[in-house]
Amino acid sequence: MRLVQQGKLDLGAPVGRYLTRWHLPRSPFDADGVTIGRLLSHSAGLNSQDYSPIAARPLPTLEQSLSGESGGVNARSGSDDVRITMKPGRQRSYSNGGYTLLQLVIEEVTGEPFARYMQREVLDPLGMTHSSFTWRKDLRSQTATGYDFDGQAVPRSAFTEQAAGGLYTTAKDIAVFMAAGMTGPKDEPAGRGVLTPAGAAALFARHRLPDGSTTSLGYEVQTLPDGTHAAGHGGKNTGWRAEFVTLPDRREGIVVLTNSDRMDGILGLTEQAWGEWLGTGPPMTSQMEQSSLQPLYTLLLLIAGALLLASSVCVACVWRRPRSRRRLWVWRHPRRPGAIDWAMRGVTFAAALTAAATWALLPLRDELASVTPVRVALATSALLLLCVVIAATALTRRAATAGPGDRAVAARSRRAA
Repeated sequence: MRLVQQGKLDLGAPVGRYLTRWHLPRSPFDADGVTIGRLLSHSAGLNSQDYSPIAARPLPTLEQSLSGESGGVNARSGSDDVRITMKPGRQRSYSNGGYTLLQLVIEEVTGEPFARYMQREVLDPLGMTHSSFTWRKDLRSQTATGYDFDGQAVPRSAFTEQAAGGLYTTAKDIAVFMAAGMTGPKDEPAGRGVLTPAGAAALFARHRLPDGSTTSLGYEVQTLPDGTHAAGHGGKNTGWRAEFVTLPDRREGIVVLTNSDRMDGILGLTEQAWGEWLGTGPPMTSQMEQSSLQPLYTLLLLIAGALLLASSVCVACVWRRPRSRRRLWVWRHPRRPGAIDWAMRGVTFAAALTAAATWALLPLRDELASVTPVRVALATSALLLLCVVIAATALTRRAATAGPGDRAVAARSRRAA
């Protein structure tokens, strides 16, 4: 948008007008329909790419990436290439490759690397002092370590596709970026000099596409339950999750960054709490997260119910107390268990203890508790109750209770002795 303001780019111009190093491959669709504006709004009709960070081999060039040699996990030549797969301008279809193409456009128009241009023209002027599209020395000591779903540290990696997923940043710097799209607390104009207020507003402007979807120039736009217009974006790389939502008209926003693959629930719940606090209702990401978590909520309740039922059945069947019998600890029982009986009881007791300890120490329990504490507490209590019942059953045994006649016979026998 800064280049558009300077007259160096035209949102309605075909991207091919600015390219010399690489061109879109031939297709049944008109390449002139792939404009700068449609690339920004993900409506240029391009296919999608799944870029994977590279840690142990040389990065491909931009041209190689656009041709399909992105270096992804299972990448092979031409497998992740950027091409037109549908009529441009008809529908919104998210394309990482579209932003890689825009990265190349910026390099072609400015004659310098994308990261350098962005640092000088956008990041530094906005005051995003801890942000860069390259992993600078001054950022290394402050860079967090990412963790995969199994809790293993993710090796340091990089992307050729910096525009699509290669920004090193902090929550504060993203907040600075969001604030730059709003009027400041001292009536500073939106855009903060990097863009004009009109240029900043153009980013949030909504465009209705023929397929009925709504898009904007880069942002994912939505209407919150109370009618507030919101814009934002989410993203993820291996070991990282990120989400931000901005409400330009209300001068509000939220940023959530995590360094773990297991934090999707935290993102959704944080945004939900934020929406409830503002009174706007939850953002769409949070709504989708809650919808996706609903089967988990149901499963936890079913598990808790099954465990409580099992505990009740166990108590009813094993711990009912007929008048002629009672339960004693096995070491106080008149008839001591044999070796096999001892072994079976020991295994049962150990299994109950292991189940309780495993669940108590399981990282997944903490993760689930952060998402739905009440349901996890209910399931935990039900499991512990069942484990206690099983352990107590393994350590006790029924013994006959002597009646009055039996006690009189026993007393006479003792006197005779």
